[in-house]
Amino acid sequence: MAAGVLALVGFVRYSHSEKKPNIGRLVNDLLGRPPAFELTRKLAKPSDYLHPKYDNNPLGLHYKYYFDPDDLRKFKGWIEETTRLSVKSKSCAIVVDKAAYEVFLFKSGRLIKTISMELGANPYDDKMMQGDRATPEGRYSVKRILWKSEFYRALLINYPNAHDKKAFQKRLRKKLIPPKQGIGSAIEIHGHGKGLMNWTWGCVAVNDEAIDELFRFVRKKCIKKGTPVTIVRYGMKLRY
Repeated sequence: MAAGVLALVGFVRYSHSEKKPNIGRLVNDLLGRPPAFELTRKLAKPSDYLHPKYDNNPLGLHYKYYFDPDDLRKFKGWIEETTRLSVKSKSCAIVVDKAAYEVFLFKSGRLIKTISMELGANPYDDKMMQGDRATPEGRYSVKRILWKSEFYRALLINYPNAHDKKAFQKRLRKKLIPPKQGIGSAIEIHGHGKGLMNWTWGCVAVNDEAIDELFRFVRKKCIKKGTPVTIVRYGMKLRY
């Protein structure tokens, strides 16, 4: 009953703040994923959302994102470099902010579109290995454009890159992952987003209308092979 009341209040609150209520974020929140509503933070048990090391952060992040000032500087540096590349090339660049659940499209350094998204079952962590259902964090690029795919249309990125492979080998040496586990691959920004919950195996899912909009820039050759795609845990927003 309490969950139902919370859902209704959250839905009404979101319907006043956005043109369309984001049902996916509401469901994620009720399932223990990042809080979408201030009311949820107040009503949740302290053990759900508080952590002495990670909860005290200026962004208001859920503690499972493990806020760290050094990470914030790193992520902001990646974002700035990505936008600079967009200015230099006078073309498109993409930034994915996992905590914001949004894809940001830049053209010539100017933000021109923001798209809601869904992630894997583990939206908090950097990808460590195949099957962990986490989305990798780093500076990537479009490797291949798929006009037809299992998930309607897709932009395949070049995960794993050299940095990912080096970090993966280091984790293997430290026995942080099973010795026969693979690094993973086939990370995409793809369609068939459901708008309900995190469901992918590490990819970024958007709805079909949104992927069509991205592919409009493919047709214009603004998004193409080599277009920068930067994925950060947080850093695009001043408050989450």
